[in-house]
Amino acid sequence: MGTVNQPETAGSAVQRLLARIPQEALAEAERLGPTEHPEGETPEDREARRRRQAEHRAARWMRRLPVMYATASLDDYDGDEQAQAADTATRWLESPSATLVLAGSVGTGKTHLAYAVGHALVARGDWVEAWTTADLLEALRPGGDERALDVVRSCDVLILDDLGATKVSEWAVETMTSLLDHRLREDRRQVITTNVPWPSLEQAWGGRFADRLRFRWTVANMVGESRRAGW
Repeated sequence: MGTVNQPETAGSAVQRLLARIPQEALAEAERLGPTEHPEGETPEDREARRRRQAEHRAARWMRRLPVMYATASLDDYDGDEQAQAADTATRWLESPSATLVLAGSVGTGKTHLAYAVGHALVARGDWVEAWTTADLLEALRPGGDERALDVVRSCDVLILDDLGATKVSEWAVETMTSLLDHRLREDRRQVITTNVPWPSLEQAWGGRFADRLRFRWTVANMVGESRRAGW
């Protein structure tokens, strides 16, 4: 009996891309590659530079990827409600919407879906960065990751997980509002997950942040029982 070829998932497409990257490039995965456009660059040089840059960014994505989401796929949702959310996320990929908000209670698959979207974007060559809100705020504090701000301001798509799960301070509100405002002005996109109801989220993060979050947004509500249940 012949072998049936299974359709390639976005996650396996990323793995295939990484398999072609020289080991020395993987060792330098934290370096994002040149972003300048050298004078006199030929079309061939430009294409080679962009390919190297995409390889570095894909390697960085995989280096920072939590193991439990390594194979996350948009096809992983079979319940009616969760499949509808995955379909909304799939449509967002090709839409002009600036922000995709994945909202729902704990354990309904928001982060899994966010990483599935991330795999699909990385597979097509986009620069995607994923952070939890708590980790990003920690990195942006004085003495934190000095490159973090440039990375999250510049990447094509920013995945921000667990918005609202962190104790909100005036500094955090101002920092996140400024970040979102910058990304919207530069026409960059973001995927945000939260388990906080909208009225509480707006109250915690303030009207300025909420106004920017609502700008050209798409909301996918994740409902159902926790995917972590069953033991």
